[in-house]
Amino acid sequence: MKTHLLAGVAVTALFAGAATAADLRPLKAPPPFTWTGGYIGITAGGAWGKYDTTTSTALTANGYFPNAATVAAVNAAGPLSIKPGGFATGIEAGYNWQSGAFLLGVEADLQALHLSGAANGGAVLYPGFQQQFVVSSYADSTWLATARARVGFVANNWLCYATGGLAVTRLTSDLLFTDSGGALEEGRVDTVKAGYAVGGGVEAPLTDRLSLKVE
Repeated sequence: MKTHLLAGVAVTALFAGAATAADLRPLKAPPPFTWTGGYIGITAGGAWGKYDTTTSTALTANGYFPNAATVAAVNAAGPLSIKPGGFATGIEAGYNWQSGAFLLGVEADLQALHLSGAANGGAVLYPGFQQQFVVSSYADSTWLATARARVGFVANNWLCYATGGLAVTRLTSDLLFTDSGGALEEGRVDTVKAGYAVGGGVEAPLTDRLSLKVE
């Protein structure tokens, strides 16, 4: 589309050449580029995470586990680490204030997140018994929202910045205990968690109204 637009200007200039010099107006210099103002955009990228889950039990009267050694074996197998990779896509909006080479800004985004994984500790023998048990965990995050400040430095219209602020996500996790004797116990976590986001990036203008950044 930009190529067609430039070709149209070139044709117009060619026909204007038939006018006299007195009819031509001097071209005005374009206004200097500035990052000041509001913006909206789309985001896409990779996502990597780590979920640390723990499944545990306690020795109780008339309980399933016969002794403290069995309980200790189950609890030792309970902690699991899940390290999934995935992707994120979303929308963002913000506002910048530029003063000279210095920039301050605020930004918020909402991203659809695909970050899920599972792990299990493998089959473990009960102490003193021939039966085996398995502890399994599954964890997932489906969205991420952040509200952050930006502080940056502008050089040749390129913006280098640091950013940080609030992050909120929904976390779900399923925990499962089974054994070869037919036992089955399961639990589920479904909660919204708040934390923080920190990072940095580089942003470059493509036109006076369009930019591209890597963060």
